[in-house]
Amino acid sequence: MNRSFFIVICLTVAVNAGMGLIVPILPTFLQDYGFSIAGLSLPFVSLIVGRMLSKTWAAQIIALLSNKTTLVVSFVLYALVFACYPLWKLLRRSLRYAFSKESSRVSALSA
Repeated sequence: MNRSFFIVICLTVAVNAGMGLIVPILPTFLQDYGFSIAGLSLPFVSLIVGRMLSKTWAAQIIALLSNKTTLVVSFVLYALVFACYPLWKLLRRSLRYAFSKESSRVSALSA
């Protein structure tokens, strides 16, 4: 068997196994950080829509780029989307908390 094909298969299995392990506990984990039910569904909906759109243009993208480049770019985009969404939520929450403390200090000083 071709070594690079074996590596691609192993990476695909690893990503799918990882999602299979994380998805059942993800809602409970994210609700602890203040996500709503709609906020919890957004990453999964974006994954489904992304898969539908990528299947539409996959042949043209692979023809334009090489197979390996397409695979690496897709893994990187996949990782960024699922890493940035919770980080964005935490950043928004911390900024909201910081500005609410700042506004309460300003109102206390002006009183």
